[in-house]
Amino acid sequence: MFRTVRLKLPCDPSLLETGVRFREACQKVLDYGFSAHTLNSNKLNRANYHDIRKGMPALPSALVIGKCL
Repeated sequence: MFRTVRLKLPCDPSLLETGVRFREACQKVLDYGFSAHTLNSNKLNRANYHDIRKGMPALPSALVIGKCL
């Protein structure tokens, strides 16, 4: 059984910025995976993690590791 819950989230600019950076990081990983023909998370992590952390230092590492890779 599923239940729908309506929430009103605060409009915080930092939350929006984190979402934008997260989307960019995921797109970078997806582009690499598509061009390298791999879905292996270990290979994606080794190839992209340091570049993403260097390029987007404000993005929490938990988002980079847990969701993008």
